[in-house]
Amino acid sequence: MLAMAVESTPVWATLVVGAIGGVGASLIIGGLNLVNARTERRHALDLKKLERQHDLELRQLEDQQRLRDDRLRLLRRGLEEAVDGLLDLAKLAYLTLFGDEETSEKKAVMASALDHYERGRARLVLDPAGDKIARQFSAIEREIDHYRSMIYNQAGLLQAQAPSAVTHGEAIENQKKKIDGMIYDAITTSQQIMTELAKPITPGSNQAGSANP
Repeated sequence: MLAMAVESTPVWATLVVGAIGGVGASLIIGGLNLVNARTERRHALDLKKLERQHDLELRQLEDQQRLRDDRLRLLRRGLEEAVDGLLDLAKLAYLTLFGDEETSEKKAVMASALDHYERGRARLVLDPAGDKIARQFSAIEREIDHYRSMIYNQAGLLQAQAPSAVTHGEAIENQKKKIDGMIYDAITTSQQIMTELAKPITPGSNQAGSANP
C-alpha cells in the first residue's frame, strides 16, 4: 500500500516539498553566514580596541619616561651640589672641635658649603624630594651654629673651672654626634632618591611623581 501511496503522490507535491527543503537549507546557510560575519566584525573591533589601548599605554609610558628623565636631570645637579656642601659642613664641624675661632680655613670651608648649597638650592626646592634635602641642609647649618656656640661657652666654663664644664662637655659631644648623624642621613637620602629615579619605568607605574624616601 505504501508503494501505491508513493506512486499516487502527485508530481507537483514532490516539487513543493523539494522547494521547501531547499529554501530551509538556504535560510540556515544564510543565518550561519550572518552569524559568522557578525563574529568577524566583533573580533575585528576587539582587535582595534586592543591596539588603541596598547598605543595609549605606550604613549603614557613614554610620557612617564620623559618626565622622569627631566626630573632626574634637574635633581642630579642639585643633589650633587648639596652633597658637596654637606661634606663641607662635616669638615666644618670637625674643625670646630679645635676651638671657636674664625680661622681662614673655617671661613673658606663655610663659604664653600654655602656656595654649593646656593648653586643647588634652586633645583632642589622645585621638587618635593629635593626640597627635603634642602631643609635638611638648613637644619644642619643651624645645628652647627649651635655647636660652635656651645664650644665657645665651654671655653668660658673651663677658664672659670665651673663644675658644669663636665656635663657641658658631654652635651657638646652629643651635639657633634647629632650633626654627624644628620649629615649621614641627608647624604643617604640623596643616594636613595637617585637610585629610585634611576629604576626602569614599567607600565602602570607612577615613578615620575615618586622617589620620596
